[in-house]
Amino acid sequence: MFYKTYESRYGLVVAACDEDVSGKILKMNDGTEFFVNPRFYGDQKIQGEDLLKVFTNCVNGNLVGKETVGLAKKAGLITDANIVNLNGVPHAQFFVMKI
Repeated sequence: MFYKTYESRYGLVVAACDEDVSGKILKMNDGTEFFVNPRFYGDQKIQGEDLLKVFTNCVNGNLVGKETVGLAKKAGLITDANIVNLNGVPHAQFFVMKI
């Protein structure tokens, strides 16, 4: 998986994707194109357990790919209802409310 983090005024944001979808253009059901931009999703490799640690410190995540989205699902950050299918590739976002 690849990832990149960003600082926002509300906390850490993570963008992550599976290696095999980085740089690809995926299409939504309505024909809208979705570019998995390596500049946004990053080119830093990370393993599952380490990405889980990043998830625990962030307030927002933008994820693409079966492995990456599956990891967030396993961590309880998303459910099937949060997943959009792009040419058979899952995409999901999550937000963490910190009170």
